[in-house]
Amino acid sequence: SEEYPNDFFLSEEELEAPDRLNYNRIWILDPIDGTREFVNKNPEFALSLGLAISGKPVLGFVYNPITKEIFIGDTELGVYYNLTSDLDFDSISFQKYQEGKVNTLPNLLVSKTEFDRKDFENPYWKENFSLNPKGSIAYKLALVSAAKADLVISVKPKSEWDI
Repeated sequence: SEEYPNDFFLSEEELEAPDRLNYNRIWILDPIDGTREFVNKNPEFALSLGLAISGKPVLGFVYNPITKEIFIGDTELGVYYNLTSDLDFDSISFQKYQEGKVNTLPNLLVSKTEFDRKDFENPYWKENFSLNPKGSIAYKLALVSAAKADLVISVKPKSEWDI
């Protein structure tokens, strides 16, 4: 806040600020998306950071510290995905993904909690999709952005810092 006094920082850990939309630049941070997975030592959690300028999302970053997966989305440059064993931002060579592989049934990522709660037991889901329960919503959305899955559906509302 001292370095960027004209920027607003929105996070799950911060109090809601009704005047946040008055700021030109809003940084949206979730330091641990998928807290339940983190606590249970399930590697399906992520750190996510986004930037909105003039009310429009322009940049997003999702990092899974266990799998070392990095997803970067930029409204002008597209989505970049990299799996690396050594996180060195000065030497990372990102590979751009534009097309995913074709599956017989669309690969649908769903919440592990919602799946375990049997929210997807209706035959419609099983007949029309390949269901894949995963933890963090940010991680699931990042996987779709990098063409690693086809679709994410959640039956529970999400917060801004989650998506």
